[in-house]
Amino acid sequence: MARESVPWITLCCVFLTALSASVALIPPISRLAARVDLMDRPDSRKVHVAETPRLGGIAIFLSFVLALLLFADFDRLILGFLAGAVVMFVVGLLDDVVALTAAQKFAGQTVAAAAAVIGGGIHLDGLGNVFGQGDVALGTFAIPFTIFCVVGVSNAINLMDGLDGLAGGGVAIASGAFVVLGYLSGNHPLMLLGCALLGGVLGFLKYNMHPARIFMGDGGSLFLGYCMGIFSVILVEYGETRISGFTPLTVLALPVVDTIYVMVRRFREGKKLFLPDKSHLHHRLMGVGLGHKTTVAVLYAASYALAAFSVVFYRLPDYGQLGALVGLLVLFLILYRILACGMGSEPAGPNQLPDVTAGTLILPVAYGLILLFQSKRSRKIILTTLFALLALSVTSLI
Repeated sequence: MARESVPWITLCCVFLTALSASVALIPPISRLAARVDLMDRPDSRKVHVAETPRLGGIAIFLSFVLALLLFADFDRLILGFLAGAVVMFVVGLLDDVVALTAAQKFAGQTVAAAAAVIGGGIHLDGLGNVFGQGDVALGTFAIPFTIFCVVGVSNAINLMDGLDGLAGGGVAIASGAFVVLGYLSGNHPLMLLGCALLGGVLGFLKYNMHPARIFMGDGGSLFLGYCMGIFSVILVEYGETRISGFTPLTVLALPVVDTIYVMVRRFREGKKLFLPDKSHLHHRLMGVGLGHKTTVAVLYAASYALAAFSVVFYRLPDYGQLGALVGLLVLFLILYRILACGMGSEPAGPNQLPDVTAGTLILPVAYGLILLFQSKRSRKIILTTLFALLALSVTSLI
C-alpha cells in the first residue's frame, strides 16, 4: 500500500521527542509510585532484592503517544492502532494496580487487538507461499487469526519481563529491526511508529538496567507486546515491497518460542498456563550459573542475531524463511533441554542429548536443499520431512 514518504528529519524528531519525554517522566513517576505504594516487592519467584516502583510503562506509553501527536498524520491505521494501544495499556495498568484475573486480562487484550484489527483494518490477508505451492489465503479467518497472533505476542513480551532491562532491550532491538525493514520495504507508517517506540524504550532503559530503579509493570510490557504484534502485521501488509510473514516472526522468535515451550510444558505437567514460575529461558541461564547482567547480555546477543538475520535475508522466499525458523526452533529446544539438565530438574542419560542432537542434524541440510531445489514437488517433500523431524524432536525433548 503506497503512502506518503516520511522525511528523515521527521523521524529524528519523533525519536528524540519520545526519548526526551521518557527520560524526563521517569523520576516523577517513580516518586508517584512510592507515594501510592505501587511497588514491586521481592518474592520467591522474582530475582530483585529491593522494593522497586512498577509504573515505568506510563512513561513509555506517554512519550510514545506524545511523539505521534506532534508528528503523525492520523489516518485510519494510526487511529486504530492508538485505540488498541490505549486499551492494552489500561488493561496492564489496572493489573498493576488491582491485580486482574487471567480471564479479565485476556478479555481486555482481545478487545485491544480487535480495536486495531477491525477499527484500523490492520490484519493479515494470508500466510504467504509457505510450501512453495502458492500463497495461502486466510479468507474469513484473517481477522480472528490476526487477533490471536497479536494477543499471543503481547503475552510473550509480558512473560519476557523477568530481568532488569530484558524486555525493554529486546523490544528496542526488535523496534530497530522493524525500522530498518520498514525502510527497505518502503513502509513509512512502520518507520514512524518504530522510531517513536524506540525512543520511548531507550529513555526507560536508562533507569531499568541492572540494578533497576524502576520496572515497566504490566502496563508497559503489555503495551510493548501489543506494539510488536501490530508492527509485525504492518510490516507484512503495508509496505511497497512485499515482506514475508516469517520475517517479523524471526525478529520475535526468542520470546515467542520461549513462551510456547513453557506453555506446553505447563500444560503437560497439569499446571496453570499463566501461573508465574521460573521456567523461562532467562531463569534457566541464571540457574546454570550466569549472572544477571551476563544472562541479559546473552539474550541481547541472541535477539540481535535474529534481528540481523531477518534484515539480511528478508528477501528469502517464505518457504526458505520457514525452514530457517524450524531449524532455530529445534536448536532452541536442544539448548533448553541442556539447561534443564544442567539445573538438575531432569535426568540426563549418557546417550540422551547426543541421540536427539544427531536426529536433528539433518535440519540444516534440509533447509539448504529447500533453497537449492526449484521443483515445487521437491520442496513440498523436503518440508514435509523437515516438519516430521521437528515433531520427533519436540516429542523427545518436551
